Amino acid sequence: INFGLIYGMSAFGLASNLGIEREAAKHYIDRYFMRYPGVAHYMEQTRQTAREQGYVETVFGRRLWLPDINGGNGPRRQAAERAAINAPMQG
Repeated sequence: INFGLIYGMSAFGLASNLGIEREAAKHYIDRYFMRYPGVAHYMEQTRQTAREQGYVETVFGRRLWLPDINGGNGPRRQAAERAAINAPMQG
């Protein structure tokens, strides 16, 4: 669940991967975020910073520019949001 959520997995995706009902998957996700509230805070804060600056930085200071982070194309914006969350950890 941990890596799936960080990479943007939805309840539908989790249900599909685990072979369970979507409601059960949503329950697992809700419980995960209740147990680890810092994860949700990190994800939202990172998205917000990326929207404001247009980039995120890795732990080593490398900048990943995200030109689509504020774009009108939903799928491209969502991909940029996922990259914003992943890049600081992955480098």
